Amino acid sequence: MPDLSQIVLRPHAQCRTLIVAIALILLVEGALALQISPVQRALAQYLTNEELSTYLQDYQRRCRDIAKLHVIGTSVQGRQLLALELAASPGSTNALPHFRYVGNLHGNEPTGRVLTLALAEYICEARGEDPQVAQILAGMHLWLMPSANPDGFDQRTRENINNVDLNRDFPDRFSKPPSLMPTGSEQAEVRALMDWSRRIGFTASAAMHEGALVANYPMDGTPDRSTQYAASPDDGTFRHLATKYAQAHTRMALPTNKEFPNGGITNGAAWYPIYGSMQDWVYLATGCFELTLEVSESKWPPVASLGALWKENKASLLGLPLLAVLGGVRGVVKASNPLRQGGIDTPLRANITVAGIETVVQSREGTGVFARPLAPGTYELQARAHGYTTATQQTTVPDDGTGVEVLFELKRVASSGRARRAGGEEAADGAAALDSVAAWGVNPGGALRLEPLRRNVLLVSSGIVLLLVVWFGGWRLAATRRGRSLQPRTVISIPLSRVAG
Repeated sequence: MPDLSQIVLRPHAQCRTLIVAIALILLVEGALALQISPVQRALAQYLTNEELSTYLQDYQRRCRDIAKLHVIGTSVQGRQLLALELAASPGSTNALPHFRYVGNLHGNEPTGRVLTLALAEYICEARGEDPQVAQILAGMHLWLMPSANPDGFDQRTRENINNVDLNRDFPDRFSKPPSLMPTGSEQAEVRALMDWSRRIGFTASAAMHEGALVANYPMDGTPDRSTQYAASPDDGTFRHLATKYAQAHTRMALPTNKEFPNGGITNGAAWYPIYGSMQDWVYLATGCFELTLEVSESKWPPVASLGALWKENKASLLGLPLLAVLGGVRGVVKASNPLRQGGIDTPLRANITVAGIETVVQSREGTGVFARPLAPGTYELQARAHGYTTATQQTTVPDDGTGVEVLFELKRVASSGRARRAGGEEAADGAAALDSVAAWGVNPGGALRLEPLRRNVLLVSSGIVLLLVVWFGGWRLAATRRGRSLQPRTVISIPLSRVAG
């Protein structure tokens, strides 16, 4: 056999060898490029607004069995505010609860645009392999909104095009006058987010920000605007959700987190108070449990770091919807004696409360289904629906994140007699049926809760205790807050109907 080491290539042979080597390198690089996963492509750059719109439409086409793209509104400059809905049956009005991630509320904090896309791609790619993905798709509707402030992103500014910080523009309980109702002066992006929140009725939510590494939870403001802890009625549950997110993150809960070395979580007002925040409004006005996730210490981190950012947050982003939506209490409220022909159960829209916590969560119209985040522990739950008896159950939420399911069966209340009008005419008592009573932002559940107290008096319960007193000929509203009576005023005139029997 000849000694190959002694072979000397002539110049033309060297050129041919170099050409072959270059060709092989290009072929290998091309093959590797073909092997880049959809998640890696999502992490490869910050897409422009136009590119993002095209990307989302393409995603809906590629993953159409689990994805539906929605336009929830438009920005001040007319850009579409887009949100992906991921579920086993996207677009359906089934009984499943809803969770959302919102990115880019501040225009110069764009990592949420990338992380939501990476999460969407992972869910599409792993839907037949990852048990968590299967649970998400089977158990809820997951909404991903990459950019709530496309105009600000385009200008690379925190505020929107009108120079308004969108996370200070929501109705606030400490505004003057205090109200959670829209004023009409909110920015277009905020109006769209509020309408979307009310229309869907999210169980829980999280917004992605930059500038720190921490899971922030309500409340954000204090009455005297001081920097101090401001606990919500659900403080224990919020701390639980924030802690679990931080612990699943690869760095957030570690002692090396210099600004937040004690677990990587913070109460909003204890960090620094703000007013008009999305997380406070959506909790108080709609009953949605929202966290603010600060996922990067630097704003607008370089593209080269986005892959590492995804790895840090991946487990947390998958785990939070499962914990918040399925890891607390969920169940159904229905009439105990089916009223429909054929013995079909009658689902009820009811208010679900927990003893010692004033938050009201409502079961869904038409299905009676509800989901309520709760930290592990034993609780006394009550279900109330107008015209039905109140049902109480004690239940224990396990600490393994699986949650607990309950069934409430309410009995219809029989007519209990009549009150008398002035002049002796008989009239229906406080159980009289109402055609319609609605209020924007009155309580965390987003609607009134009515309970007969005594004849011609009903109690309306919320975060503020309200008394709704019936005079024959109209409704009159009196309110108390912190033991102080507020000025009563007539809010609507509805004649009372007679109750048969």
